[in-house]
Amino acid sequence: MRSIAVIFTVLLILLVRVPARCADTNVLIIPAGDIRAGAVFFVDECLTRGITNSISIGDLRTWATNMIQRYQQRQPLVAGTNAVEKRYSPLLLADVPEAIGSIQSRIPSCRSVQPMPKIEGWDKMVESYSKAWAVSKEEAEGRLRTIGPSQKPPKVEFWRSSQGNIEAVTITWHIYGVIVGSESFKPEWEHAPWYHRKLADGIYLWHGYD
Repeated sequence: MRSIAVIFTVLLILLVRVPARCADTNVLIIPAGDIRAGAVFFVDECLTRGITNSISIGDLRTWATNMIQRYQQRQPLVAGTNAVEKRYSPLLLADVPEAIGSIQSRIPSCRSVQPMPKIEGWDKMVESYSKAWAVSKEEAEGRLRTIGPSQKPPKVEFWRSSQGNIEAVTITWHIYGVIVGSESFKPEWEHAPWYHRKLADGIYLWHGYD
């Protein structure tokens, strides 16, 4: 069981990486009494803050619904070319505003105040990262307890119904993201992510593979 725990910890670090030189001024501290999992806290607090620091909820929804209408009008032309429709299809880069394409730069990281449990192999892993990052073991352990955003721009695509109709816009960073539709939109998950929550009418946040 201990080896499994170590493997899980390493995978989590690889999946949700923190920049090697993460600024503490952009890290939210998870309070000692907060029982939410780190990834849940990241979605609830960090991802939410990154979005609202980038664009208002109203402007986000307006942009998304405009894109949905625009591409719905284009769809008959695309269908006429016998193009294969996909559940997710990308928007043109020119249709993605800078505020959305750079959201990741405004998403803070989060760090638990609780020390990691002393599981087998943990000290060696901390020592290894300490050498790789050229920092103290204390600093390395702090970084390994930190969940941070991807530094890459998001993929901005369309959410389609099972019939292939465009219903919403997705803003995705590998294992977490945002789905934005009209106020009445509710996602029908083909394979639901392990965590998702409603941010506002028609806007949903998620974490985990979908």
